[in-house]
Amino acid sequence: MQVVILAAGRGARLGAKAEGLPKCLLQVGGEPLLERQLRSLADVGASPALVVVGYAADLVRETLRDRAETLLNVRYDSTNSLYSLWLARDWVKGPVLVLNSDVLFDKELLDLLVHAGPDHLAYDSDSGRAVEHMKVRLVDGIVRDLSKTLANGDSSGENVGVVYLGAETARAVFVKADELVKAGRENVFWAEALRPVLAEARIRGVDVAHVPWVEIDTPYDLDRARREVWPAIQNRTGTPTRRRNRRPWWIAAAVVASLAAGILGFRTLATPDAIHHTWEPLHGEGGRAATITVGHMPQVWSQVTGSEPVVLKILGPHSLRIDLRALVPHGTDATIPYKIGVSMDGRQKLLDSFTARPKTLIRHDESTVCDRDKILFKVPPGLHEITVRHEDGALEGLLIRFRMLEEQE
Repeated sequence: MQVVILAAGRGARLGAKAEGLPKCLLQVGGEPLLERQLRSLADVGASPALVVVGYAADLVRETLRDRAETLLNVRYDSTNSLYSLWLARDWVKGPVLVLNSDVLFDKELLDLLVHAGPDHLAYDSDSGRAVEHMKVRLVDGIVRDLSKTLANGDSSGENVGVVYLGAETARAVFVKADELVKAGRENVFWAEALRPVLAEARIRGVDVAHVPWVEIDTPYDLDRARREVWPAIQNRTGTPTRRRNRRPWWIAAAVVASLAAGILGFRTLATPDAIHHTWEPLHGEGGRAATITVGHMPQVWSQVTGSEPVVLKILGPHSLRIDLRALVPHGTDATIPYKIGVSMDGRQKLLDSFTARPKTLIRHDESTVCDRDKILFKVPPGLHEITVRHEDGALEGLLIRFRMLEEQE
């Protein structure tokens, strides 16, 4: 079977949580959503795959490498999923699995759908009551309607965003999509092309209420994906969940030592990069947004010059990390000492020294981006304002970003 993944959208409702990334590259469990979808598709033998890209298309292509074909929706900012699917009309030749790229799901969902065969739609009978949900109405197991405006009394559940269409049904959907595009309705969901086909096609529902999944449209969805859905998927697949009591003893000792070293636990902490934690991005105010690419992945930072501060408001208690990357002129070989001051609620809690090491190949504008330094500390209970500023050192500028540890019990 062929696969079409709709991945052109920007995900504007995520705001700063998206860090400038398209939704398909949002990381959950340390890996982009698109990577997880491709692996699950490979596991069930679904191929070849076409990814319809738009926003940050080059970055998505770089992530895909040669694992899927791509098709560019140059009008991604003014169209919706209907237009993206319509662009794939000449590529699809038979049965096709259509996925929204912003859905995180356990692989069992695809197993159930593929095993059921063409003309099946995944839905969740335990969901489908919120206004933003794409609801489905089933009669004797057959999908009869699909709309966000269905009354709760008519809804049988929520459409997951993964549909397996037979060849004839796919052709009928593309005919309707073509009619809608020619009528100027490019900015609607592709479900609008499927709805009129339901009267004749017998598309059955596959209830996946017992399978962990979430469609990520808002910051709340992303938080739920990371804190609830991903751990649930890990538990089903036997993937070890990262727990604090499973860390090596010397990591725990280092953390304890760091907390004892300064007021309220402020202290720089260097831990080997081989120890992986999941750090959720937080966004402070101040500076200018700057994107650098590290290991083929973009990172969004706040760029400051002089003693310009970056301020973060955070509700504790939480483990917080401040990442720092100094900016120095191109061609600089020498290391440069610099100092960082951190205040909480207007009172300075830390003044620490670092060394800018221009040993990377990372460039930003006219500067070389130095190796990362970091500060790790515990934020006490309550609402606090954390201020970070460059206090001293001959730097061209400084990149600052905040990360909060995702605790998994």
